[in-house]
Amino acid sequence: MGSTKSQPDTTANRERAFRLKENLRGFFDWERTAVERHFPSRVHVLVAGAGGGREILALRRAGYWAEGFECNPVLVEASNVIFDQLGQARGIAFCPPDQVFSGASSYGGIIVGWSAYSHIPTRQRRVAFLRGLRQRALPGSPVLVSFFARSGDLRYDVLAVRIANWTRRLVRGRKEPLEIGDHLNWSYSHWFTREEIESECGKQGVGLCTSAKWARDMRWEWSNES
Repeated sequence: MGSTKSQPDTTANRERAFRLKENLRGFFDWERTAVERHFPSRVHVLVAGAGGGREILALRRAGYWAEGFECNPVLVEASNVIFDQLGQARGIAFCPPDQVFSGASSYGGIIVGWSAYSHIPTRQRRVAFLRGLRQRALPGSPVLVSFFARSGDLRYDVLAVRIANWTRRLVRGRKEPLEIGDHLNWSYSHWFTREEIESECGKQGVGLCTSAKWARDMRWEWSNES
Protein backbone atom coordinates (compact mmCIF):
# COMPACT_ATOMS: atom_id res chain seq x y z
CA MET A 1 0.00 0.00 0.00
CA GLY A 2 2.87 2.37 0.84
CA SER A 3 4.52 1.99 -2.58
CA THR A 4 1.20 2.46 -4.36
CA LYS A 5 0.54 5.66 -2.47
CA SER A 6 4.01 7.13 -3.06
CA GLN A 7 4.11 6.41 -6.79
CA PRO A 8 1.82 9.28 -7.88
CA ASP A 9 3.84 11.71 -5.76
CA THR A 10 7.10 10.50 -7.31
CA THR A 11 5.69 10.79 -10.83
CA ALA A 12 4.33 14.26 -10.13
CA ASN A 13 7.70 15.37 -8.74
CA ARG A 14 9.49 14.10 -11.82
CA GLU A 15 7.04 15.91 -14.09
CA ARG A 16 7.48 19.14 -12.16
CA ALA A 17 11.28 18.81 -12.30
CA PHE A 18 11.15 18.13 -16.05
CA ARG A 19 8.91 21.12 -16.73
CA LEU A 20 11.15 23.38 -14.66
CA LYS A 21 14.29 22.14 -16.42
CA GLU A 22 12.80 22.50 -19.89
CA ASN A 23 11.49 25.98 -19.25
CA LEU A 24 14.76 27.17 -17.70
CA ARG A 25 16.85 26.09 -20.69
CA GLY A 26 16.56 29.56 -22.23
CA PHE A 27 16.57 30.47 -25.90
CA PHE A 28 17.51 28.11 -28.67
CA ASP A 29 20.66 29.43 -30.36
CA TRP A 30 18.73 30.72 -33.37
CA GLU A 31 16.18 32.44 -31.13
CA ARG A 32 18.93 34.20 -29.19
CA THR A 33 20.53 35.38 -32.42
CA ALA A 34 17.21 36.69 -33.78
CA VAL A 35 16.29 38.50 -30.56
CA GLU A 36 19.73 40.08 -30.14
CA ARG A 37 19.83 41.16 -33.77
CA HIS A 38 16.28 42.42 -34.32
CA PHE A 39 14.54 43.17 -30.99
CA PRO A 40 15.25 46.59 -29.44
CA SER A 41 16.59 46.44 -25.89
CA ARG A 42 14.14 46.24 -22.98
CA VAL A 43 10.94 46.56 -25.01
CA HIS A 44 7.63 45.01 -23.97
CA VAL A 45 7.33 41.60 -25.70
CA LEU A 46 4.22 39.45 -26.13
CA VAL A 47 4.68 35.68 -26.49
CA ALA A 48 1.81 33.87 -28.23
CA GLY A 49 1.55 30.14 -27.57
CA ALA A 50 3.80 30.57 -24.55
CA GLY A 51 3.58 26.98 -23.26
CA GLY A 52 5.21 26.66 -19.86
CA GLY A 53 7.04 29.97 -20.13
CA ARG A 54 10.46 29.15 -21.62
CA GLU A 55 10.59 32.16 -23.95
CA ILE A 56 9.17 34.54 -21.34
CA LEU A 57 11.74 33.51 -18.73
CA ALA A 58 14.55 33.84 -21.28
CA LEU A 59 13.32 37.29 -22.31
CA ARG A 60 13.10 38.47 -18.71
CA ARG A 61 16.64 37.26 -18.02
CA ALA A 62 17.76 39.25 -21.07
CA GLY A 63 16.19 42.42 -19.67
CA TYR A 64 12.89 42.47 -21.54
CA TRP A 65 9.45 43.00 -20.03
CA ALA A 66 7.64 39.88 -21.23
CA GLU A 67 4.27 38.19 -20.84
CA GLY A 68 2.14 35.90 -22.97
CA PHE A 69 -0.87 33.68 -23.47
CA GLU A 70 -1.49 29.96 -24.00
CA CYS A 71 -4.53 27.91 -25.09
CA ASN A 72 -3.70 24.78 -23.05
CA PRO A 73 -4.94 25.26 -19.45
CA VAL A 74 -2.64 22.48 -18.20
CA LEU A 75 0.40 24.39 -19.49
CA VAL A 76 -0.93 27.63 -18.02
CA GLU A 77 -1.20 25.98 -14.61
CA ALA A 78 2.26 24.45 -14.99
CA SER A 79 3.66 27.87 -15.81
CA ASN A 80 2.06 29.33 -12.69
CA VAL A 81 3.85 26.71 -10.57
CA ILE A 82 7.18 27.44 -12.29
CA PHE A 83 6.88 31.22 -11.94
CA ASP A 84 5.85 30.84 -8.29
CA GLN A 85 8.86 28.60 -7.61
CA LEU A 86 11.15 31.20 -9.15
CA GLY A 87 9.55 34.04 -7.20
CA GLN A 88 8.50 35.80 -10.40
CA ALA A 89 5.24 37.43 -11.35
CA ARG A 90 3.04 35.03 -13.26
CA GLY A 91 3.34 35.80 -16.94
CA ILE A 92 0.94 33.58 -18.89
CA ALA A 93 -2.83 33.92 -19.25
CA PHE A 94 -5.28 31.50 -20.83
CA CYS A 95 -6.64 32.40 -24.26
CA PRO A 96 -8.89 30.23 -26.48
CA PRO A 97 -7.16 28.40 -29.36
CA ASP A 98 -6.23 30.42 -32.47
CA GLN A 99 -7.23 33.71 -30.83
CA VAL A 100 -5.43 36.80 -29.55
CA PHE A 101 -6.52 38.97 -26.64
CA SER A 102 -7.93 42.29 -27.80
CA GLY A 103 -6.34 45.45 -26.50
CA ALA A 104 -4.21 48.45 -27.36
CA SER A 105 -1.14 48.30 -29.59
CA SER A 106 1.39 48.28 -26.78
CA TYR A 107 4.06 45.67 -27.59
CA GLY A 108 7.45 46.45 -29.07
CA GLY A 109 8.00 42.84 -30.16
CA ILE A 110 6.04 39.65 -30.77
CA ILE A 111 7.22 36.03 -30.49
CA VAL A 112 5.02 33.13 -31.57
CA GLY A 113 6.10 30.24 -29.33
CA TRP A 114 8.13 27.38 -30.77
CA SER A 115 6.12 25.65 -33.55
CA ALA A 116 2.80 27.10 -32.30
CA TYR A 117 2.02 28.66 -35.69
CA SER A 118 2.31 25.24 -37.35
CA HIS A 119 -0.34 23.85 -34.99
CA ILE A 120 -3.06 26.27 -36.16
CA PRO A 121 -5.31 24.59 -38.77
CA THR A 122 -6.32 26.31 -42.02
CA ARG A 123 -4.79 29.31 -43.74
CA GLN A 124 -7.81 31.46 -42.84
CA ARG A 125 -7.34 30.90 -39.09
CA ARG A 126 -3.58 31.47 -39.27
CA VAL A 127 -3.94 34.75 -41.15
CA ALA A 128 -6.61 35.91 -38.66
CA PHE A 129 -4.19 34.99 -35.85
CA LEU A 130 -1.45 37.12 -37.42
CA ARG A 131 -3.93 39.95 -37.82
CA GLY A 132 -4.74 39.79 -34.11
CA LEU A 133 -1.04 39.88 -33.21
CA ARG A 134 -0.37 42.78 -35.56
CA GLN A 135 -3.10 44.78 -33.85
CA ARG A 136 -1.32 44.35 -30.49
CA ALA A 137 2.10 45.46 -31.81
CA LEU A 138 3.50 48.96 -32.16
CA PRO A 139 4.33 50.03 -35.74
CA GLY A 140 7.57 48.51 -36.99
CA SER A 141 7.76 45.92 -34.20
CA PRO A 142 9.61 42.66 -34.97
CA VAL A 143 7.66 39.40 -35.16
CA LEU A 144 9.45 36.08 -34.66
CA VAL A 145 7.61 33.05 -36.10
CA SER A 146 8.85 29.45 -36.06
CA PHE A 147 7.26 26.69 -38.15
CA PHE A 148 7.81 23.33 -39.82
CA ALA A 149 9.05 23.55 -43.41
CA ARG A 150 8.68 21.43 -46.53
CA SER A 151 10.34 21.84 -49.91
CA GLY A 152 7.24 21.47 -52.09
CA ASP A 153 4.04 19.56 -52.83
CA LEU A 154 5.09 15.90 -52.70
CA ARG A 155 2.89 13.26 -54.34
CA TYR A 156 2.30 11.63 -50.97
CA ASP A 157 1.05 14.90 -49.44
CA VAL A 158 -1.30 15.54 -52.38
CA LEU A 159 -2.72 12.01 -52.24
CA ALA A 160 -3.08 12.09 -48.44
CA VAL A 161 -5.05 15.34 -48.57
CA ARG A 162 -7.38 13.99 -51.27
CA ILE A 163 -8.11 10.86 -49.24
CA ALA A 164 -8.52 12.82 -45.99
CA ASN A 165 -10.95 15.30 -47.55
CA TRP A 166 -12.99 12.45 -49.05
CA THR A 167 -13.12 10.81 -45.61
CA ARG A 168 -14.01 14.14 -43.98
CA ARG A 169 -17.06 14.50 -46.23
CA LEU A 170 -18.03 10.89 -45.67
CA VAL A 171 -18.01 11.10 -41.85
CA ARG A 172 -19.14 14.75 -41.77
CA GLY A 173 -15.98 16.07 -40.15
CA ARG A 174 -14.95 19.72 -39.78
CA LYS A 175 -16.26 22.10 -42.44
CA GLU A 176 -12.87 23.42 -43.55
CA PRO A 177 -11.07 21.14 -46.03
CA LEU A 178 -7.59 19.88 -45.25
CA GLU A 179 -4.67 21.58 -47.00
CA ILE A 180 -1.55 20.23 -48.65
CA GLY A 181 1.06 20.25 -45.89
CA ASP A 182 -1.35 19.16 -43.15
CA HIS A 183 0.01 16.30 -41.01
CA LEU A 184 -1.37 14.31 -38.11
CA ASN A 185 1.23 12.53 -36.00
CA TRP A 186 1.15 13.03 -32.22
CA SER A 187 -0.85 16.18 -32.95
CA TYR A 188 -1.95 18.29 -35.91
CA SER A 189 0.69 20.37 -37.68
CA HIS A 190 0.98 22.20 -40.97
CA TRP A 191 4.27 22.17 -42.90
CA PHE A 192 4.99 25.23 -45.04
CA THR A 193 6.75 25.98 -48.28
CA ARG A 194 8.66 29.25 -48.33
CA GLU A 195 6.13 30.73 -50.77
CA GLU A 196 3.27 29.74 -48.48
CA ILE A 197 4.68 31.34 -45.33
CA GLU A 198 5.64 34.48 -47.24
CA SER A 199 2.10 34.73 -48.60
CA GLU A 200 0.44 34.31 -45.19
CA CYS A 201 2.74 36.83 -43.51
CA GLY A 202 2.36 39.21 -46.44
CA LYS A 203 -1.42 39.20 -45.98
CA GLN A 204 -0.83 41.18 -42.77
CA GLY A 205 1.98 43.36 -44.01
CA VAL A 206 4.66 41.24 -42.37
CA GLY A 207 7.65 41.08 -44.70
CA LEU A 208 10.18 38.24 -44.62
CA CYS A 209 13.53 39.42 -43.34
CA THR A 210 15.73 36.34 -43.22
CA SER A 211 15.68 32.58 -42.77
CA ALA A 212 18.10 29.99 -41.45
CA LYS A 213 18.14 26.22 -41.53
CA TRP A 214 17.62 24.46 -38.21
CA ALA A 215 17.74 20.68 -37.67
CA ARG A 216 16.69 18.52 -40.60
CA ASP A 217 13.66 19.95 -42.43
CA MET A 218 12.66 22.59 -39.91
CA ARG A 219 13.26 26.28 -40.50
CA TRP A 220 12.66 29.47 -38.67
CA GLU A 221 11.65 32.72 -40.28
CA TRP A 222 12.03 36.15 -38.79
CA SER A 223 9.60 38.72 -40.02
CA ASN A 224 9.24 42.44 -39.49
CA GLU A 225 6.18 44.57 -40.11
CA SER A 226 6.58 46.74 -43.15
